[in-house]
Amino acid sequence: MFLCSRSVRRDRFQAFTLIELLVVIAIIAVLIGLLVPAVQKVREAAAQTQCRNNLHQCAVAWQSHHDQIGAFPTGGANNAPMPPLPPSYVPPGPGQPVTGQFQAGGWAFQILPYIEQDAVWKGGGAPTIAACQVAAMTTPIKYYFCPSRRAPQVHLKSGFSLIDYAASCATDPSGSPITSVPVSALCPPGLVGIHLPEIKDGASNTLMISEKRVNIAFLGTGQNNTDDVNGYTAGWCADTIRFTHIVPPPATNPTGGLPPQADYNDSSSTTKDGGGLFGSAHANGILAAMCDGSIHTITYSISPATFKALGTIKGGEILGPDFNQ
Repeated sequence: MFLCSRSVRRDRFQAFTLIELLVVIAIIAVLIGLLVPAVQKVREAAAQTQCRNNLHQCAVAWQSHHDQIGAFPTGGANNAPMPPLPPSYVPPGPGQPVTGQFQAGGWAFQILPYIEQDAVWKGGGAPTIAACQVAAMTTPIKYYFCPSRRAPQVHLKSGFSLIDYAASCATDPSGSPITSVPVSALCPPGLVGIHLPEIKDGASNTLMISEKRVNIAFLGTGQNNTDDVNGYTAGWCADTIRFTHIVPPPATNPTGGLPPQADYNDSSSTTKDGGGLFGSAHANGILAAMCDGSIHTITYSISPATFKALGTIKGGEILGPDFNQ
């Protein structure tokens, strides 16, 4: 009797009532509600760190290109409205990319040997120049994608490997592009292709590369005909080049412009694109590499005047306090 009584009491005390189960479930739900945002914040922090590292690698590559070639990469060449020109190789044999001002491929192709992508730069060992061009244009480069937005991706139709970063086209105080070392009449390379001594405003005050704005509803499927379509090797188009001075229509105020803006998701958009603006998938602003190699966060609230000043190389402007030093 005594043993049976102990067994009954133990079974009775081990059981849970319905109210106790509901309380436990509620506690677990609260903990999950607290944990998920924390995990998302950690994930975004890690993504921003990787994005910052990507830009740092690109900035160092630009500096290395300057040391080796004698100038920053050019903007490449473009034969718009036709498809972009492929990267240039020295004939007759494959695997020998052209360097300097006669390279039709954009800056992101030209810095490949300086970000441990020498094999891709040379065409992946393909037997012909045409095959080298295809190999280079269709090989995803991990350093060219912000993990907050997407994993490495190619365009679903063309197969061209895309890119989340754009070089800043230098502008003078009026907003007109500063041209130097032109590749062709259709391709004024702006900031890319210049020499460090030409940056009179100071390398630490001049934007080199940053993130570009896109419509995430059309990632990988084509935005407009020059944005997130032609790939990282494309020269002188919105895929790889952006301006710090974009005046929305009607263009009635040449001293104004648009600061960087966050990505948006609009499947009903007629243009489908990012409006030629700098921008990112980050909530707080864009990450940007300056010409001295430093990496900054530029908030979306930066004034148009300050952001425009970041894109000039000899405007003589004094940057406003809204530039995050």
